[in-house]
This record gives sequence, C-alpha cells and structure tokens, in this order.
Amino acid sequence: MTADGSDKLRLSLPPRSLGSVRVKQQSFVDTPRCDISRFRRLIFCRSASAPGVELRIVVGLALLVLVSQSALGQTREELVPSAMDVSASLRLEPPTKNIRAFPQVSLGGGRELEYLGTFCANSKYKKSSKSTCASEALGSTSWSTAVPGEESASQTEAPRWMILPARRVVEDFEAPARAVRIAQPKSNLVSTRDTIVTFVYGPARVMGAPHQVTTDSMQRVIISDPDLPAVHVFDPKGKTSFSILGNQGRKLRRPAGVAVDAADNIYIADSERGMVLVYDQHGQFVRYIGNFHGENMYERPAGIAIDRNAGRLYLADTPRNLVFILDLKGNVLKRVGKDRHGNGSGEFLSPTQIAASAHGIAVLDADGSRIQLLDFDGNRVACYRVAVGLRRGGGGENGLTLDKDGNIYISYGANSIISVYKPDGVLMGAFGQSGSRIGEFRAPGGLWVDESNRIYIADTENARVQVYQVSVGTKPPTIDRAVALTFAASR
Repeated sequence: MTADGSDKLRLSLPPRSLGSVRVKQQSFVDTPRCDISRFRRLIFCRSASAPGVELRIVVGLALLVLVSQSALGQTREELVPSAMDVSASLRLEPPTKNIRAFPQVSLGGGRELEYLGTFCANSKYKKSSKSTCASEALGSTSWSTAVPGEESASQTEAPRWMILPARRVVEDFEAPARAVRIAQPKSNLVSTRDTIVTFVYGPARVMGAPHQVTTDSMQRVIISDPDLPAVHVFDPKGKTSFSILGNQGRKLRRPAGVAVDAADNIYIADSERGMVLVYDQHGQFVRYIGNFHGENMYERPAGIAIDRNAGRLYLADTPRNLVFILDLKGNVLKRVGKDRHGNGSGEFLSPTQIAASAHGIAVLDADGSRIQLLDFDGNRVACYRVAVGLRRGGGGENGLTLDKDGNIYISYGANSIISVYKPDGVLMGAFGQSGSRIGEFRAPGGLWVDESNRIYIADTENARVQVYQVSVGTKPPTIDRAVALTFAASR
C-alpha cells in the first residue's frame, strides 16, 4: 500500500541524465556548423531519406515561406493589383499615349480587336480578367496595362532544379545516338519539397524566344523556338503540353516555320537540316520530307503552310527564291519561282513567309516589303508593295498570316507593330508599339489566325504569345466595362 492509501503500484524510474540533455542541446546550439551542413543536406539533397523530425522541419519551413510570400503579396497589393504581377525580365515601362490594343482597337470596316490572353514562358495560359478590362478602361496608370501572365519576379531566388516544369519533354534522338542519363531517384520528401517550391515560385520557364506559331484543332498553340532549339506545344488547359527538343544528335536542329494538317500532325521546317520533320499530335516522330537517301532536298526552308482541305503543303526555300507545292507525303507537285540558276517561271526575292487560307496563298518576300497572292496551283493572282515608311530588317523577322476573309496580317519586328491589309492590298489599320504591356510587342515574329478569327502573335523578345479576337461589328460593352467607362467619364 502506498503512502496515500491506494493499492496502486508505482514504479520508481531513475531521472534522465543531465549529460544526455546537455549533449542534445549542444548538437543544436553549440555546433552551428554541423547544423547548417545538416540543414543544407536536408533542403538541397536530391536523393536522401530524412527522418520524421526533418520532415517536420521542411513542412514548417515551407509554411514560413508561404506566409512570407503572402505578406509580400499584401504589401504589393497596396501599390498594384495582385493580378498584375510581372516577371523581372518584363519590367513595366512608363505609361504612354500610344495606341493600345485594349480594350478595343478598330481596324476599319467594322473590324475590332480584343485582347483574350497570353501564353507565358512557363507554358501557362493567362486569360484576360474582368479586373484587367476595368483597369484598362479607367485610363493610363502605371499598372493599368501591365502584362498578366508571368509569375512572381522572385522565381530566380529558388534553385532551378527545384522548380518543376508544367510540360513533358520529348527528346527525339537520331539513331544511333541515344539519351544517357544518370539515375537520380527522388525520395518522397524531396518530391514534396519540389512541389511546394514550384507552387510558391511558379512552374519553370521553358520557352526562350518564340518565332513562329500555329494552332491545331484542340486549340493548342505550336511554337517554334529556334534559339533553344525546340518546338513547344502548349495546351491552354495545361493537360497535354510538351516540348520537342532539338540540337546536335537529335532529329530536330533549328526549327523555322510550323504548320498543322487536318489530323493535327505537326510539320516543322528545319532551316539547318534543309528538311521538313513531321510529328504526330503526341510528339512522336513520323517521317522526314525532303530527305533523299540522307541528303537534304532544300537549302534553307523557312515559311511553311498547309491547305488542310486539299492536303497540300507549301514551302518557301529562301536562298533559292523558290516555293514548293507538295502533298503531305512529301511528293513535289510543282516548283514556283525562278531560282538562282535561271530556271522556273515567275519570280520571288528571298521569300521568307507563306500563308494559306480558303481564298488562296500569300507569300511575303523582298525583305518584308512585297506580298504576292497565288492560287492553290501556284499561279500569281496579284502583287502588292507594303510596309511603306516602315523600317525593315535588322530588328527581328516579319510574320505573315491570312484570316478567313482573306485579309493579310504582317508583323514588323523592327517597328514592333502589326499591319492589316485588305485582299486588294489597301491598308486597313495597324496596332502595337514597342514595350512589354498588353498590346505592346518586342520584335514580334510569327502570326496565325485560326478558324474562329483568333490571332496569335509570337512576341519574340518578350518570350510570350499574345492572343486576340478579331470581331466584325461593334459589340455593346459588358456591364463591368460599361461601369468602368462611366466612372472614367465622370473623373
């Protein structure tokens, strides 16, 4: 029986050794160097398994980062809206009085242009928001035309190998070359860490400088990025995005123009290999076009276009001053132009871009100063001089596309503007200016208009693709925009 009168049996345990306590405290307090090394191994080790206490440390650290990012975001909201975060490489410029492509730009003939969104360098698609529309209508403030789309400017503060990309990679090696990669298995802890870091800082940047652009039936945008080199397929829903990588040892070397057929197969004009590479919609290599027993049939193909209804491919071989008409298997049906040896009919002067629509074929040549319209058999229908008074060359390449009405769109990289011409060559209007805000461009390259009259613009030096809707007729403003306009008028 115990002293308190109970019958319970108590066990007397020896007290914990003070020495052991001191050792435990010493390991965390008195030896900071060891602790720092251990912390570095925990945070930056790619393939290590950590005990439960280290997991709690990482989770706590992640929560600390999230709280600090939230506090930083609240501080920024006092200066600019949170929807207007901009990458450090895309700094905002002071507001100007030049034409903006937002909220609307008139192109004449009742045609208007409205901003829809942006495909960013991290492969994400950022739609135009109601707050963006309202802020644009309110006037020229330093944030009203900021580009939505890039994630926080502090992404570079995190190690690049911690940030996960938002698309898969297709490494299409040419036989007998093959990929050799050292296995680096990741523990669940490291994978969780990378996911948290990616959530905080945003997905990794995967696009360098987009040059040419097109779309497929799934509204995915296909972008040639010759400086990496790569061809990107970005899904606006973020589900089927991938990149086909190129370089020595791979099939793809230097992509130029891109096109898509009715089955969503991707055709890439490779200016270095002198061939056209064909991939299916999933990024699997299908065949070469222009490969004759290992020798290239073209010198430096640039522009490429496909008549999806007739199944014909049109290819501009710039240094030879020729345009080839082929079927989708690669059989040459006709050669149009006068090459440097004096053969053929008609004439081109360094054709760089080619576009197809239901109305025919358009070819841009003479350093972006001339448009030649052809029928589907390559016979010249009309010829116009364009770009009067614009600087050409030296500041980027030109882009060309046709809309469903046969109107002609040309981008001028040296001036950072887009000009629109009627089928008879009469200028309808122009939009754009140099900068990094909505409706501004830096050396815009390729253009594309899809079946819904959405225009895609490769904003090369801003590392993005801007998307606009070309509409016919004046549409009444939405409730949100009408309120913003009324408020702006009363100021």
